[in-house]
Amino acid sequence: MHFKQIFVIFCLFFTIKSTAQDSAACYQKKWNHVLGVQANQLIRQVFNFSNNNPSINNPYLLTYTASHTRSNWGVDAGLGYTFNNIFDNDGNTKKETYINDLFFRIGVQKQIPLTRKFTSQFSFHILYDLLNNKTISAQEFNFQKTVISSKSNIARFGGGPAMNLRYKINSRVFIGTELNYYFKHGNTKTDVTTTNDFQGQPSQITTSKSDNNATTILLNVPTAIFLQIKW
Repeated sequence: MHFKQIFVIFCLFFTIKSTAQDSAACYQKKWNHVLGVQANQLIRQVFNFSNNNPSINNPYLLTYTASHTRSNWGVDAGLGYTFNNIFDNDGNTKKETYINDLFFRIGVQKQIPLTRKFTSQFSFHILYDLLNNKTISAQEFNFQKTVISSKSNIARFGGGPAMNLRYKINSRVFIGTELNYYFKHGNTKTDVTTTNDFQGQPSQITTSKSDNNATTILLNVPTAIFLQIKW
């Protein structure tokens, strides 16, 4: 083999190697994604230490975090939704309750590794809550029937900081909790209508309405536990 041919092969080898390195760099992972779900009920079923379980003050059942692999800055969001339709009948009173509650937050976050297993996260969120509840109660006694219909509509905006502590179980599974300090301001509207029907008489209807504004600043201690998956 001539020297010229060897030189060409040598140049081709380094060209291919350089191209492969550039391609690997282009496809290098830039973002980490973490999806979390509130796991308190699961933990209670597996480890039932006591019948006195503390109430959960974190309404965000699902969380999502996207953080840049180099800067550790990113986006953090949370979502909670509750829908219940409850019907009670004790023989004298029939009661039906509708609950339709939505909780949403989104903001910026910063990941700070503490040790090989522990990572902290600091976030600042913007909040939006929308709560709609309705109750219809009907009671019959002798020749009188009373129906009470109550509606409440709560809309709140706010914001505040949150701190998350996460423990690494393996490369993709984490468990964590959070502390938040939120400011909320909103409007609460209520509408209560009472209808009394007497046999042989016209119905008597009374209505009560209210429209109030409220502001709260609340510190939520870390009682919610999140099971988180990273990809």
